[in-house]
Amino acid sequence: MRTTGRWAPMLVVPAMAMALAGCSGDDDDKDGDAKAGAATDTATATETATATTTSPPDLPVPPTVGQSQGGVEDVEWDQSACETSPGEQTVTGTLTNPTRKAAGYLVTISWTNATSDTLGLGYTIVRDAKPDQEVEWEVKADVGEGAVQCVINVQRGVIKK
Repeated sequence: MRTTGRWAPMLVVPAMAMALAGCSGDDDDKDGDAKAGAATDTATATETATATTTSPPDLPVPPTVGQSQGGVEDVEWDQSACETSPGEQTVTGTLTNPTRKAAGYLVTISWTNATSDTLGLGYTIVRDAKPDQEVEWEVKADVGEGAVQCVINVQRGVIKK
């Protein structure tokens, strides 16, 4: 005699009851209220943001890179040497194109505050970096008060501007 047929309903029914209990409307309503409150708090915080906690409107706009691929691994720079003091700052480094063809690079440095607002931004374009050839680059930017770190973004591809 097979016992599988007798035990199956005893296992399936409690599992279904537990699944349905997890879908009750009571818990969802409580979570919904919490989520709605969080959205209101976020909107309020955004509305009260000051000029020192948001990105300035006059940041430079880097060009578009066609057929873009990440290129951070192609770059060497000393992030600890990146000054965050207000005023004009300069960052330098090198890049080496690991591909078999010449490529363009867009190296962008952002100076950000503790809440990731951009307080300064600069970029440089390296055109036609030859394979396996080390190329020096330099980025300058006017950095606002409150910057605490430098963040690099590197794109390899076709520079359209």
